[in-house]
Amino acid sequence: MIPAFLKRGDIVIRDEAVSYAIQSGLDLSRAFVKEFRHNDVADLRRILEIVAQNDAEKPPKVLNRRFIVVEGLYQNTGMVCPLKEVVALADQYKFRVLLEESMALGTLGETGRGCCEHWGLPTTAVSIVCASMSTALASIGGFAVADAPITSHQRLSSTGYCFSASLPPFNATAAISALQIMQKDVGRIAAVRRNSIAMHRYWSTHPQSWR
Repeated sequence: MIPAFLKRGDIVIRDEAVSYAIQSGLDLSRAFVKEFRHNDVADLRRILEIVAQNDAEKPPKVLNRRFIVVEGLYQNTGMVCPLKEVVALADQYKFRVLLEESMALGTLGETGRGCCEHWGLPTTAVSIVCASMSTALASIGGFAVADAPITSHQRLSSTGYCFSASLPPFNATAAISALQIMQKDVGRIAAVRRNSIAMHRYWSTHPQSWR
């Protein structure tokens, strides 16, 4: 999906802890990539300010696309993205936000809708939401959610459209059934959070358990 929206000359600022899949997509895009320290909003602001200063001194000859790429719940660290602050900076410096929700789907938010719900943000606060269906939905494939022009472009331009087929019916049915279960029983989401908190507390007081 990422190479469908980004090309050489575009600018991406990403968290240093993003997953391998995001890193691969950014490599394929050939965009200019700068990373900020993990969940460090101050470092993100510093980089955005440098970009703004460079634009003021030497305006780009060609209009380029600019994205901040983050994960709602980081696969590599288990940390939640400070999405409110990221979105505020993106609005201030005229960047789009691409939010990867593979780990946040089914775990964050009152009904498991992810990081936007967790922080009380509308999904329109970010430009693109994407996620794998191999995590909480126990299926295969993935999805991207955005406004109509973005999704239409991605549908026709991404490598997934050219080189992969649609889901087998049983995998699509499994994903739909998982969503229905999550919607009917939101108590499962709360149970996941309780178990996670209990596990972290136990490991923090019993470090020998890691051995």
